This record gives sequence, structure tokens and C-alpha cells, in this order.
Amino acid sequence: MHMLPSVWPTWGGDKWGLTVTASSYLTPDAGSTTLQTAAEFLAFVQKQNSSVKENGVWIVTTNPDAYSEQEKSFLTEVIAVCVKRKVPLFIARGSQLPNGWKRYDLAIDTSSAILILSFSVPSVFSVVNCRVYPRRRHNANC
Repeated sequence: MHMLPSVWPTWGGDKWGLTVTASSYLTPDAGSTTLQTAAEFLAFVQKQNSSVKENGVWIVTTNPDAYSEQEKSFLTEVIAVCVKRKVPLFIARGSQLPNGWKRYDLAIDTSSAILILSFSVPSVFSVVNCRVYPRRRHNANC
């Protein structure tokens, strides 16, 4: 999934939020969609088969300044859902791929989860060519 800020859809016609691209490892009805609420996110995750659920959700973000308070709040809600439902959740800045993944479903205080959107980054960055593929299940030390 990619976390698209609201400024991007005006360029490409897509909605802001968590974008999902159809893939062979997702359920056939998953299609390409954009999730904008924690309820939509949870419903999407619950539809997936067990191997996808075990591998978890992988979200790529961009420059923190690109996100509105509403979008940051949405990501915090997604993290809270993953903590509550024990859904493995990994988030990385596109500029830090492939080694920047951090695990967030084990967080105790979800208010600190917004840190993923607040660390410093290079001023030039593009997430256009990033793709997220399923990985093996990781341990809690990720």
C-alpha cells in the first residue's frame, strides 16, 4: 500500500489515502482501491487470505510535510486498529526503501506512532517507482 497525500490526487485523479493495487496474492475482489477510513482498512484486511494476513500490511509513506492533519490522524487510526486486532504492520518512507521498514503493530502508545511522518528527510524524493511485495513473516524485533 502507498499512503497518498491529498495533494497528489489533483495531479493524477486518484483519491488520497491508502492505495491498493490488485495483485495475485490478494483476494480477487480486492482490485485497485483507495482506503480512507480505519473501517475500510479493517474490512479490506479481513477479506484477505491467511497468508496475506500473516505477512501483514506494508505501507510506504512520503515526505511528512505532504500530509494534512486529517491524513496523519487516519494513519494513527490504522496503527491503532492493527495494534488492537494484532495485524502485523510495517511502515517505511519511500526514500528509505528497502531497509527502512519499522514495525508498528506492537506499539503500546499509538499517539507516538505518528513519528513515522515526522522524521527529517532529503528534500528531493519520489515514490513513483516503489512497489511493495509480500514478505516472510518477521519476528517482533523488526
